[in-house]
Amino acid sequence: MHTLYVKRNLKSLANRNFKPSFIYTVLLGFACLLFSGVLHAHDAEHKTAAADTNKLTHLVDQKGNRFNRHQLKGKTVLLNFIYTNCPGPCPIQTSQLLALQKQLTPEEYKKLHILSVSVDPATDTPVRLGNYAKAHGVSLDNWTFVTGPNEMVSNFITSFGADVTISKDNTITHSLYMYLIGKDGDVWQSYPKANTKRLLIDMRNAHRIASNT
Repeated sequence: MHTLYVKRNLKSLANRNFKPSFIYTVLLGFACLLFSGVLHAHDAEHKTAAADTNKLTHLVDQKGNRFNRHQLKGKTVLLNFIYTNCPGPCPIQTSQLLALQKQLTPEEYKKLHILSVSVDPATDTPVRLGNYAKAHGVSLDNWTFVTGPNEMVSNFITSFGADVTISKDNTITHSLYMYLIGKDGDVWQSYPKANTKRLLIDMRNAHRIASNT
């Protein structure tokens, strides 16, 4: 009974001649729903994010200059954790992010930033980080490598819920998660692995949405 009713109504709708303005209104409403869904996902991420970018203090970059969160104001940031003696995963992830960096436009260089935080601050001096960046062909125009006092770096890493363990032979195991941080300083999304295409799309969309809200 219900099926017959639905079919009849669908047939009735198919025979109607809708005005372009009506179709435009429907499409516009659908687009608004999609947009609000993205914002809702963003808000949900805000509520569950453990990260605290306010802990980006007392750090130094690969040039030995002081670095803090205020230098990222107004920028959308992709953050990851590395260390220069890493035998494999870190260089691989750096190469993947380098592929992403090379796809950015000159204008996006000013808006989108990559931040790599060392999980081995005792070893990774600014000079070592600078050499690591140079060895991988990284452009430092919109990519910063940071280190700092053990306690400060440890507190920052812990705020993201990222695990770092050091074995008896000093082998370091750490989280390879990456984090998308919005212009507001909040974490929008986290990624267990690098998917260059998705990361680039999400960075662009996050910056565009934040700019319109």
